[in-house]
Amino acid sequence: MKTTTRGEKLGLPETFAIILFLFLLVTSFIFATPSPTMAQSGPANQSNSQEGKDAEQPGPQKIKPSGPADKFNRGVPRSSLKGYLKAARDGDFERAAKYLDLRYLPDRMDESQGPQLARQLKIALDKVIWFDLEMISAHPTGFSDDGLPADRDSIGRVKTPEKTVDILMQRIARGDGAYIWKISNQTVAEIPHLYEYFGYGPFEETLSKLFPDSQFLGWQVWQWALWLINLALTFLLALLITWIVNLLVGRQDTAMRRQIKRFVAWPVRFLLWLLLEQVGLSFIGLSMTVRTLFRVDPVLPFVMTWTAVRLVDLIVFWWGERLRRSGREDAIVLLRPARTAIRITLVIAAVLFWLDNIGLKVSTLLAGLGVGGLAVALEPAGQRHDSFG
Repeated sequence: MKTTTRGEKLGLPETFAIILFLFLLVTSFIFATPSPTMAQSGPANQSNSQEGKDAEQPGPQKIKPSGPADKFNRGVPRSSLKGYLKAARDGDFERAAKYLDLRYLPDRMDESQGPQLARQLKIALDKVIWFDLEMISAHPTGFSDDGLPADRDSIGRVKTPEKTVDILMQRIARGDGAYIWKISNQTVAEIPHLYEYFGYGPFEETLSKLFPDSQFLGWQVWQWALWLINLALTFLLALLITWIVNLLVGRQDTAMRRQIKRFVAWPVRFLLWLLLEQVGLSFIGLSMTVRTLFRVDPVLPFVMTWTAVRLVDLIVFWWGERLRRSGREDAIVLLRPARTAIRITLVIAAVLFWLDNIGLKVSTLLAGLGVGGLAVALEPAGQRHDSFG
């Protein structure tokens, strides 16, 4: 009986499987890294002295300078922003427009567009900013030492490819002379620019009109529906691609090819599914809330680690076959501890990357444990902390 000796070198199917894995691995790093056009700073970009000021006054709820009585609770920056977010989240954009300063707008804009502008601003902000209301001033005069005019407070910044847009609250005189806070007309004038980059396209606008105007975790109903469809379609696509690969690999029945087929049918299939699903998500558009959830989600790091471990098993099996055919079976026993060591290293590295990605200072922790050299070695990982995001 003729024995096939394909284990001594990788044929085309084996090489294709390895290249496929490397492609998926590189792609995962690309799609897991946030686009630079989405970079922003949250409301915490107030000066350190402002944060200290809030820290020195831990009980604004007990002694709450709410400013003048106002039907829409716009007496202080925090309550005004909160009122706008709630109205917009409820789909009441007529009310949300009451929190925008619609005076002195560019010629192409006027007060009649208030509800539309309020809606567009909410859609854009959902994608780029997470507001921590505790960092917004709860005083009628706002922050006084932030380097801005006395009638303005900064609550965030949004970067686009063209410029950085400041999200400002502005203190203005109401009709009766009392001072209230609204989202500054300087920011309102930039809403069309923000919506151009972070708003809905024609297809999304159509879907948003077909589904109820309600949100969960910053996503509209139609976005959740698209996500579920995306999950199903990307799984079918990953299933089809890996089935074709295994069809090519299985043309000859050898032990090595059977190992490759298992590798492709399980970890590679699930990794490809997750990566294709992330591509689909980029078209749906992630809210800051959903993006944060995906950032701490351990599924992708787990599947990537599983794939890497199985790749190590595949390489060790191939190497063992080579040693066996060359009559060096005594050396095969050394492959097992080497494989175990590599597996453990991969798992530990994956856990450390994930912990660093969710905000834990892994290098600081390791240094505190006295593992200084390892902490230095891991320092570049801090610069790539979104690799598994």
